[in-house]
Amino acid sequence: MTLDGGLVVARYGPDGGVDWIPSSDGVAASVPASYAAFVLVGRRTRTLHVLCGDVSGGEVLTIRADEGGLTVLDARRTFGAEPCHAAIVGDDRLVVANYESGTVSIFDLDETGIPVREPAIVELAGSGPDPVRQRGPHPHFVLAGFGGHDAIVVDLGSDTLWSLDRDADGWHVATFAEVEPGTGPRHVVVADGSLIVSGELDGTVTVVDETGHVVSSVAATSFGADGPAYPGDVARVPGGAAVAIRGRSSVSVLTLHAGTVAVEREVVIPGSWPQQLLSDGRRLLVVDRDGGRILDLDPETGAWTEEITGLRAPMWAVRVEAL
Repeated sequence: MTLDGGLVVARYGPDGGVDWIPSSDGVAASVPASYAAFVLVGRRTRTLHVLCGDVSGGEVLTIRADEGGLTVLDARRTFGAEPCHAAIVGDDRLVVANYESGTVSIFDLDETGIPVREPAIVELAGSGPDPVRQRGPHPHFVLAGFGGHDAIVVDLGSDTLWSLDRDADGWHVATFAEVEPGTGPRHVVVADGSLIVSGELDGTVTVVDETGHVVSSVAATSFGADGPAYPGDVARVPGGAAVAIRGRSSVSVLTLHAGTVAVEREVVIPGSWPQQLLSDGRRLLVVDRDGGRILDLDPETGAWTEEITGLRAPMWAVRVEAL
C-alpha cells in the first residue's frame, strides 16, 4: 500500500504532537500537542481536528495542512477529561468523547470548520462489573448517523451504546443497545447494515443491528496465547471486518454472515499494541503505538511489511489525500 500523499499522525505523551508524514521517508513537519490521542479530517478542505489532553483536562485543536506544513488555527477546551474519539455529525457539529470524565462535548462549527462557542456537554451515567475499568461511564467512540440517530456513543464503562439526538430543545441521550455486562465496548464499525463492536474487557466481538438488538457475540481471537488480549479498533475489509488485538499484537480477520461473525484468521504482527486499523477498503495500515511504527497488512493473505518506523507513540492516523 502506498501512502499516496502521506499521513497525519497524532502522537501521545507529554511531549506528543501531530506529525505530517508525506512518505515512508519519515516526518516532514510537526506541531506540539501534549497527549495527542486522535485526529480526524474536518468539514473543510485541508483542516483536521486533533484531540489532546489527559485526566486533568482536554482540548481540541483545529489544524490546517498544506504545502507549508501544519498550522494550528484554533484551540479550545473540551470541558472534559482525556478526550479520545470524535466524529463530524450533520456537517456542522463536532462530537467529542471524553473518556475519563464520562461526558460528551458537542461543538458547533462555523463555515470554515472551526469550533465556535463553548461546547454543549452531555453527561453519561452507569457502571459495569469490572471494579477498575467500569466504576463509571467511559465513552470511547463516536459514530455519526447510524440507526436513524444523529450519533451513537460507545461507552466502555457502562456496557452501553448510547444514541445522541438533537431537537429544538437541545441534545438528548438514550440507550440504543446494551451488551453483555463486562464486555467493555470500545470501538465499532458498520458492516452489512450492522455494528461490529469490539469488547476490550471480555475479549469478544458483538454484532448489533440497526434497531439496537444484540444479534451475536463471539471470541475475537482464534488461538490461545500467553498474556492479555484486548480487542480494540475495528475496520472494514473485504467480506467482513478486522479487529486489532492489543496486548498480544495480532489482527483478527472476521467474516460476517446473517448477523454472525467468525474469526477467519488471526495474524500475528510485530509489537504489542496495535492501536488503530486504517483501511482503504482492501488493505490495512496498522498503527503500532508501542513499537513506533506503521505496518501495511493484507488481511486476505496475512502478509505484512513495515511501512514507517522510528515514530514516537503514534496513536491515530488519517490519510492526507482525504483532505
